[in-house]
Amino acid sequence: MDGPEIPANLDCRRSCGSLISLARFCETVAERVDTAGTAPEAIVKLDAHVYGCIIIECWLPNRDGVDLARWIRETPGQQNRHAAIVGISADIRYTLARCREAGMNTLVLKPYAPQTVVDLITSRA
Repeated sequence: MDGPEIPANLDCRRSCGSLISLARFCETVAERVDTAGTAPEAIVKLDAHVYGCIIIECWLPNRDGVDLARWIRETPGQQNRHAAIVGISADIRYTLARCREAGMNTLVLKPYAPQTVVDLITSRA
C-alpha cells in the first residue's frame, strides 16, 4: 500500500456504480473495507467491528444516513463513536451544517472524484 494506511473503512451505500468504485478505491489505502447496502446492515457491522472512517450515503433505504450518523455518535457504548464520518449526497437538502449537527465530519457532494474522499479519510488517519 502506498500512502497513509487507515485501520478500516465502512462504506454504507445504496447500490450505485460511483460508490462501488469508491469502495474499490478505498481498498488501496485501507486495511479493510466493508460495505453495507442499508442502515440495518451497517448497524450490524458497526456493532461487530471498529472502523477508522465511515462513509455514509445520506439517503439510505430504511433510514436516513444523517440519522445513522447521529445514532453512531449518540449511542452509549457504540465502539465507533469517535470514527471519522464522511457523508456523500447528490441532494442539496443535505447541507454541511445539517450533517455536522448529526455528527458527520464532512459532506461530499456528487459528483466527486474518489481521490477527494480518500484524501479526506487519510487526512484523519
